[in-house]
Amino acid sequence: MKMNRRQRFVLTTLLLPVVVVSMDLTVLYLAAPSLSEQLRPSSSQLLWIMDVYGFVLAALLIPAGRLGDHIGRRRLLLIGAVLFGFASLSAAVSTSAEWLILSRTLMGLGGATLMPSTLALIRTSFTDEQQRARAIGLWTAAFAAGGALGPIVAGGLLEFFPWGSVFIINVPVVLLLLIGLRLWVTESRAERPAPLPLVGALIGLALVVSAMALLKQAASGTWSATEWLLLTLTIAAGAGFVGHQRRAPHPLIDRDLVRVPAVRLGLMVVAAGMFALTGPNMFLSQYMQLVLGLSPLLTSLAMVPMAVFGIGGAILASVLITKLSKTRVIVLGLVAASIGLIGIAVATPTQSLIPVLLGGIVLSIGVTTFLSLATDLTVSASPPDQAGAASAMSETSSELGAALSIAVLGTAASTIYQKMLSLPPGLNTNDTEQAEQSLQNAAATAETLSESDGNKLLEAAQSAFAAGQSTITAGAALLLLVLSCVVVISARRQAFDNGRASTPNTNEY
Repeated sequence: MKMNRRQRFVLTTLLLPVVVVSMDLTVLYLAAPSLSEQLRPSSSQLLWIMDVYGFVLAALLIPAGRLGDHIGRRRLLLIGAVLFGFASLSAAVSTSAEWLILSRTLMGLGGATLMPSTLALIRTSFTDEQQRARAIGLWTAAFAAGGALGPIVAGGLLEFFPWGSVFIINVPVVLLLLIGLRLWVTESRAERPAPLPLVGALIGLALVVSAMALLKQAASGTWSATEWLLLTLTIAAGAGFVGHQRRAPHPLIDRDLVRVPAVRLGLMVVAAGMFALTGPNMFLSQYMQLVLGLSPLLTSLAMVPMAVFGIGGAILASVLITKLSKTRVIVLGLVAASIGLIGIAVATPTQSLIPVLLGGIVLSIGVTTFLSLATDLTVSASPPDQAGAASAMSETSSELGAALSIAVLGTAASTIYQKMLSLPPGLNTNDTEQAEQSLQNAAATAETLSESDGNKLLEAAQSAFAAGQSTITAGAALLLLVLSCVVVISARRQAFDNGRASTPNTNEY
């Protein structure tokens, strides 16, 4: 059954925030050098700028979805859109790292209300099963396309406009969304909504933020009262979250759903896949600009093949699944992605673009192959009345994996950079401190020195940056290889391909 004109307008309206929210997870990859040159953030502050959006988004997706059930999905979408637009405008005009971090936090809060609301409104706006399946498929494609378009759009904008332009583009999209919601989208809410998991959401957010702050602070190598305080907060929040999840009648994470083996496996693969992809991708874009010397526009164009072949990976998965089991295709994707990561790790120190891009293409194919099937594994293994909760958990795993990748791998790369950096003699204290913060700051410092000293400093910083990227990329490859072994072992114990895991199946893999 074909969609009528009004339904097409409804779907177009609801896809707008999906693309924008997804883009803002990756749009800063290319903008990092430009904003670093102006704001001069420390290495820790730069990581907060990059990953706080994803952390807040991941922590609040599930409670935001339940809030929409209470107050109305359309109303929540209107409120979230206004907040997201305001925060984007604030980010665009930021004059300090602290200001930008706060703006990105507010963007994450607004984005968390947009994602579950759009999917819920699609489900209630399309009552025909075929129409709904097509609309949800387009929703998924829009989310994937947004993540792929982020660096490409940023590259085009940064060629002609300041770094704040990567946030300004959100504002007209938000205005179109508000108009579309008023004209075409009708309100919907749950008849018997589940209680809001506010306590669990707040404790979970506190746990994530304190743990990531501790990780970033500890990367400096020295322990002070701040680090001990963060460690205490992290332990307390972790214990509180586990205790609340066990005792609460309506916990943040559905206990029965997590007990399903296929759901656990799917969530693990999704989180690990985003973890392995996001960090290396972020550093890859910086590597092309700051080490290979490409402009933002050329960097974005160089990454287009990765986006195209990434879409091809999802298509490949749908073909392979007709001949092989889900778990076998997932393992093939994991192995392919690890091979791509190893290729990047080996090619990075050579400072050659083509081998690095080839590794990136293989990585993209592998990641989208196993991500699409891992998501399907999670949703299909859940009971029909919990499909929405399973979808929210899968989204949360994806966002959390991406944010953790930037935080953990970013901190590791920053630590390796500082350890491997061999500064030329004669630098004053201020220049030394700036160069040790990040490659971006080292490049800015090099411009203030004599040509000879500047070149020596830049070469040393580029070499240290490449060493850090190569190491974290190799580590991500090892993680995926270990995960592929876990999937093989799990497949031999449980039958995953027919929905819920049931009986052991030694012939599954």
